[in-house]
Amino acid sequence: MKRALIALGILLLVIIVPLVVQNEYLFNLMILICLYSILAHSWNVLGGFCGQISLGHATFFGAGALTFRYLWLSGVSYYVALPAGALSALILASIIGFPSFKMKGHYFAIGTLALAMILLHTVQNLLPGVSFITQECLDQYNLLTIYYLALGVGVATMLAVWALSRSKIGLAMVSIRDDEDAAEAIGINTFKYKVISMSI
Repeated sequence: MKRALIALGILLLVIIVPLVVQNEYLFNLMILICLYSILAHSWNVLGGFCGQISLGHATFFGAGALTFRYLWLSGVSYYVALPAGALSALILASIIGFPSFKMKGHYFAIGTLALAMILLHTVQNLLPGVSFITQECLDQYNLLTIYYLALGVGVATMLAVWALSRSKIGLAMVSIRDDEDAAEAIGINTFKYKVISMSI
């Protein structure tokens, strides 16, 4: 109960502060904190729950951001571009997960790092203007809206991971982390849950 009250107090604080303190640097800093929190929770499902150490997890985060960017620059609303970006990241992670999980341990970690480097250089070479944003889009950029959007997604991600940790899927992932051979022996489809953990 005490923890819940503390969490609620912090949530109310981060909701109210931007309305009182109009500071662009503070907005950008808090948006980055929300984004890194989302990335950390996503990695925690794969690395913390399932015990699979990925060194290229930001690849899927970047794919989602790239999709969001192109849709936004095309005039699509934040509220449509954001789930579309999340969906593209999920699809890419699912596709990559199938061949990646043929490797185990250190081989899997190095394989995901190699994947991240390959995709990074591919995007840089094929899309040299990927960081460019038109003035028209910048004029429509509302920092406060982006902040609350990032905060909402961050809180939703935190709650989703908390719920996952108490679900059958979460327990299956933890069993893989603790002893993959034993998990397979009792009938858990370890490959399926690994792919699910990477997709999340």
